[in-house]
Amino acid sequence: VYAVFLPVNGAGNNMNFSDALRFVKRVNPKYAVPVHFGMFDEIDVTKWECDNKIIPKIYKEVEI
Repeated sequence: VYAVFLPVNGAGNNMNFSDALRFVKRVNPKYAVPVHFGMFDEIDVTKWECDNKIIPKIYKEVEI
């Protein structure tokens, strides 16, 4: 798997950081891109302890 995009705001049916990290370890993608953070929460996605994460910027293309 090259990249996964993970909904990580912990609300509704979205993952929290623990769920997302467990998924990343199981699937072992080259890149993990968190999405949906900051919509309904104050989550600081930079604190997600995932070595291969790429944090997208609002209104910018994600470069992998």
